[in-house]
Amino acid sequence: AVRTKRFTAIAGTKLRQALATLAIQLAAFKLGGIALLFGQVAGQGVGTTRLGRSALTSAGFRQVSWRGIMKAAGRYRRFPIFSTWAGLVNTAGHQLPPVLFAAFFSAGSAGLYALAHRVLTIPASLIGGALSQVFLAHGADAQREARFSQMYVRLQDALLEIGMPPALLMIVLGPDLFSLVFGAAWKEAGSFSQWLVISVFFGFVVSPLSQIFIVLEKQKIGLILQLILFSVRLSGIMAGVLLKNLVLAIALFSLASTFGYVLYLVVGAHYAGENCFQWIYSLIYSACISFLLLTPVLLAKYLEIDWLLVYATLITLSLIMLRYHFLFKKVFKNEIQRRSY
Repeated sequence: AVRTKRFTAIAGTKLRQALATLAIQLAAFKLGGIALLFGQVAGQGVGTTRLGRSALTSAGFRQVSWRGIMKAAGRYRRFPIFSTWAGLVNTAGHQLPPVLFAAFFSAGSAGLYALAHRVLTIPASLIGGALSQVFLAHGADAQREARFSQMYVRLQDALLEIGMPPALLMIVLGPDLFSLVFGAAWKEAGSFSQWLVISVFFGFVVSPLSQIFIVLEKQKIGLILQLILFSVRLSGIMAGVLLKNLVLAIALFSLASTFGYVLYLVVGAHYAGENCFQWIYSLIYSACISFLLLTPVLLAKYLEIDWLLVYATLITLSLIMLRYHFLFKKVFKNEIQRRSY
């Protein structure tokens, strides 16, 4: 479906999967943990038939032969050799922290981390995942038409501008927002989010851009970068464990992850044929715009007036949505002009 650019069908499938997973888990909650497992498996299966049917009835599928399969397996052998392991290492890097925090600190610490990480990554994963699919589908065409570099830079700049405002807002208001939404008992998770949002922001930017190693068939480079990212993450956590400081462990984990993601940006820009540090100018520009959007919140925090902070937050959120409106309108306009050309 990604290959044939059927993004509407993909979006509908993901929505149905999410709703089906939730419905099954709620309906079978009395079964305990097994309901979560069954709901996840059954929910992920929803929509598979619909997506598969179009592939099975396509002209391309009717031309499949064993000889062609073997030829394609040899041509794209880098995917199972490198990309599979890169995916495994990436998953391990995301799942390892709560396990280590539970083992070396406490289950409560792992729970606080898990909530903060989940709240931050859900919107980033949804948007980043969709953009990754679009980039992967259109990247090969852009490479053949000698416009891949421009496409890469436009996506990079758009990701920085999309991710920066909410990231800065979380840094400023993390504990307040968590306390308001989840209760005072979870305020510490908000403090964790102030550190974690740094790495989540850079991860949001890097996730779609990392598809460059698939488009350009540089999967080996992608695996090396994933191994580096995993190593520095693990080192950051263990340094905090040795010092017996949970907050320090989370901070070092986030900063180490950020280092790994920055390395991704530098190497990705190199293979895209761009200045390896051009993204820094876009980062500074996005930060300046975002600070202007956060002016009401920053002023309210400085004055330490609770009721004013509530209204300031609403104003800031409105300004951010207005910024997104003009940003997406600009991107859409540029895409229409490119296709017309």
